[in-house]
Formats: sequence, structure tokens, C-alpha cells
Amino acid sequence: MSDQTPPTPPTPPTGPTPPTYPAPPSAPPAYPAPPAPAPGGYPPPPTGYQAYPPAYGGGTPEPSKTMAIIALVLSFIPICLTQIAAIIMGFIVLSKAKRNEAAGKGLAIAAIVISFLVIAAGIALVAVGVNEDQKQDKARETGSGDIGLARIKVGDCLPKILTGRVGSTLEITPCSKPHEGEVFTAFKVDLPNDATQDEIRKVVEERCFKDFARYVGSDPMSSELDVTYIAPAKGISFRVDKKAACVVTDGGKKTTGTLKGSKR
Repeated sequence: MSDQTPPTPPTPPTGPTPPTYPAPPSAPPAYPAPPAPAPGGYPPPPTGYQAYPPAYGGGTPEPSKTMAIIALVLSFIPICLTQIAAIIMGFIVLSKAKRNEAAGKGLAIAAIVISFLVIAAGIALVAVGVNEDQKQDKARETGSGDIGLARIKVGDCLPKILTGRVGSTLEITPCSKPHEGEVFTAFKVDLPNDATQDEIRKVVEERCFKDFARYVGSDPMSSELDVTYIAPAKGISFRVDKKAACVVTDGGKKTTGTLKGSKR
């Protein structure tokens, strides 16, 4: 046998070479460490975050709204000093509201407006009252015109009367002119404020019959003249003015001159 080497097998064909990728980084990048907190305080917010600004200028102080509410309540009280206080407080709230430092702007405006309206109404009422007083003063001086029951006095003559009339004003006229009645006594009814109308009427009638003889000169039960009166009304009117007046009349007929001392 001869020495022979076996044949070398053929090399298999090589396929396409796979693509290569870059190696991943050995470690992620490190972030900077936050700064150390100040001694005795809180650490600042982390880097990269922005603190939010305070909303509405740091918040609305509640006392200002309370002041506006108080001003609105005071504006409804019909007293001059409370109206002035309400106006001042309202303007203080409005001043703060312009600087965005207060709530209750609407309440403050309402308080100011109401206060001015109440003051205007008060001035109007005073003007009307002064005018009425001037008219009654003139009527009192001339002896002719409408006057309040509080201004009536003995010797006033009435052009027209109503028997048992309850009222607070009446018309007077000079006794030299034709008239239906003449006041012979005027007084304040001595009864408590809550007296009933019947109680007031009883006291007035008793006083009228008592004073008739002294003024006319004859007994009221046998006199040809009649007695009537003007009495205050019960309630608020009686609390304000308790004045009453007794009137002598010739049966409702027109007379001229005084009946004082006529002994009729």
C-alpha cells in the first residue's frame, strides 16, 4: 500500500456579515447635586422647577369684606352719624379694591349709594317739616289757616267742625268771621301711651263738661249750646301728641263773635 493523504474538503461559502452596533455607554450621565439647605431653613425647590407666583397679589384679606358688610348694614339706619360712617367705610374698601387688596367692592358701592339716598331723603323731610311749621306759624299769627292740634289754644274759632272728630290738624279762623265752633279748653290727656280710643274719649268728655261752665257761664246740661271735642288718635299719634280740645257750638249753626261768658 502506498502512503496517500486524503483530499481536503471544500470550504463552505460564507454568508453576509451581520452589521455592527456601537457599544452602549458605560454609565448614564450624572445630574448635578442639589445645593445644600441653608442652616435652620427649608431647602430651595429642585433645580429645573420654577416656583409659582402667589395668586391675586397674595390673597384677599377677609376683614375688608367684613367692613363692606358693616357699611351696608349701617347705610339702612336712618341716623346721620351712621350714614357718614357707612360712606367713610365704603370709600376705604373701594380704595383698597383699586389696589387689588380688598373684596366687597359691590357691597361698598351699595352702602355708599344707599347712604346718600337716605341722607337726601332726610334733608327733604326736614325741608317739608320746616315749610309746614312756617305755614302753621303764619296761621297761628293771623288766626287763619290749618294748624296742628298741638298748636290749638283756648279762644280759637273753627269754620267747620265734626262732632267727636278724631284728628291731628284743623282749620282756624278769626272769631269775627262766621264760624261753627269755638275752643273753650285745651289740654294734654293724662293716660299711658297704650290707652285705647274709648279711654281717651272718656277722659276728654269728662274734662269738656267740667270746663264748659267756667268758659260759657252756664251748666252744660241745661245750656242751649252743644259741646264737642277734638281728641288725639290712639297708637303712634297718641305717643307723639296727647293734646285734646273741647269746642262749644250753637248746634252747628254759623255764629259771629265769641261765646265766652254768653251764659247761653
